[in-house]
Amino acid sequence: MPFHSGPELLALIDQCMFENASDLFLSTGKPPRVRRKGQLIRCDAAAPTSAQIEQLIPDEDSRTRFEKTGSTDFAVRWELSGGSRRFRINIFRHLDGVAAALRPIRERLPTMAELGLPESLLDLVSYPGGLVLVTGTSGSGKSTTLAALIDHLNHTRARHIVTIEDPVEFQHRDVQCLIHQREVGPDVESFSSGLHAALRENPDVILLGELRDLETISAALTAAETGHLVLGTLHSGSASSAVNRIVDVFPGHQQPHIRVQLASSLRAVLSQRLIPTRAKTLVPVLEKLVVTPAVATGIREGHDHYIRNAMLTGTEEGMITLERSLATLVRKGSIDLETAKRHAVDEKALAHLLE
Repeated sequence: MPFHSGPELLALIDQCMFENASDLFLSTGKPPRVRRKGQLIRCDAAAPTSAQIEQLIPDEDSRTRFEKTGSTDFAVRWELSGGSRRFRINIFRHLDGVAAALRPIRERLPTMAELGLPESLLDLVSYPGGLVLVTGTSGSGKSTTLAALIDHLNHTRARHIVTIEDPVEFQHRDVQCLIHQREVGPDVESFSSGLHAALRENPDVILLGELRDLETISAALTAAETGHLVLGTLHSGSASSAVNRIVDVFPGHQQPHIRVQLASSLRAVLSQRLIPTRAKTLVPVLEKLVVTPAVATGIREGHDHYIRNAMLTGTEEGMITLERSLATLVRKGSIDLETAKRHAVDEKALAHLLE
């Protein structure tokens, strides 16, 4: 059948949701694909045109951003056969035309247990101030983890929380906290401008959807130094590499000062990725870096091995290495040894933990 962005698109999305797909991909001249249990699968449906994909853009702000930058993010709600569902959508230009990545947003905020995350991670929102990072690649569940942490805070403490997101995904309702969620585009011009505005709004906690540029990172460090708890996501492959990822954003002459700022304001880094289980589902595997005095010294002086050594010996301080997380999943029977070896950085450390 010909592809249309109306009923036929909704029917395709309906089918994807029924089959528990985590993502839907549309691309000019190519059959749609879905991601199911981590695997990319081609759909039996006609290829869309660029114009049909662009019809998904819901408003002038998103349209302007797309025309100016070549991509735009937004969230929309559609009525499907199973009820109303929200989706996070990114539309972008590419060599052959236009593409869209659609991801359903959970309506009910998941608990840490439902996400397969240990309750010990809840201490990430127990700090009175400072910077806490949740890192990982795209699609690793960073936003979902942050939403679960905010939900825990909302049910346990009275705090004023301001979020700056692109787009707003999980919608929080005030329980004990006063929560104001602001979206890049409709509510604020950018992450950095939203953060500067938030500092005048007397928040206790600031959530930044992404630390993506020098101005935003600089403002986040300043906010963390002045007594706010700042939670943010960052694209990095490991907890220790997140430090260099931030430092490298800045010109060389500024980097020593940024290292000093990070050493004093960074509290913890959680790095996560999703890996396949024996049951053909996905499970998070973690690294957790807690900024102890030894870690702070490593950050300040640029000695990465200080950070790695501290993680290896810092179990009592709450550190979690990738290999320890993998070993736990192997012992539980969630993953097999070969899967663990493929994802381990240090196979010898993994083998030692499984002895």
